[in-house]
Amino acid sequence: MKSVIMPALLAALSPTACAAHQDMIIEIQKDGSFIGLPKEFVPASIQIKFSNSLSDPPIESLIITLSGHKIKIPATLLSMLKCQSIDGVFASASWYHDEKLLPYYMRIEFLEPGFDSTRPDNPGIAMFLNLRTGMLMEIRSIVITKPGKSWEERVINLESLCSPDELKEFYVPLRVKRRPN
Repeated sequence: MKSVIMPALLAALSPTACAAHQDMIIEIQKDGSFIGLPKEFVPASIQIKFSNSLSDPPIESLIITLSGHKIKIPATLLSMLKCQSIDGVFASASWYHDEKLLPYYMRIEFLEPGFDSTRPDNPGIAMFLNLRTGMLMEIRSIVITKPGKSWEERVINLESLCSPDELKEFYVPLRVKRRPN
């Protein structure tokens, strides 16, 4: 059971989003099923095929299912993931906020080899997916700025990496609405 504090739990999803959202840690079972989501968002799972070769990217294929919707992450994005085993994959989700301002989401982190689960600062990639549609909304690179002290998350421009036809298979950009004054 993975019960560590994830780096993203300490950072707000967006400074302009609502401050009342709450991330819940989601357990990833050995078979890839997610445990801890409300029934309305299941079936939910992650299927990862790790490479046996040291010369290949560590992840050969990645399929994420949320609310019964499956998306396959393309090879272009898999090449960014340095994670080498399921032990480096962590998930959290939020559905306790105003969905009109911020979609209910799941965050899946793929941490780089050598991560330390007792520390909040570990480099890797974080994917944000819509809990209702399963679509990818955003990918961020987790970059350590001061080891042991601080990190930042940099949004990756998917439009520069994937063709428009490829994007429509798995991606709907995150849209955060502001609260009315």
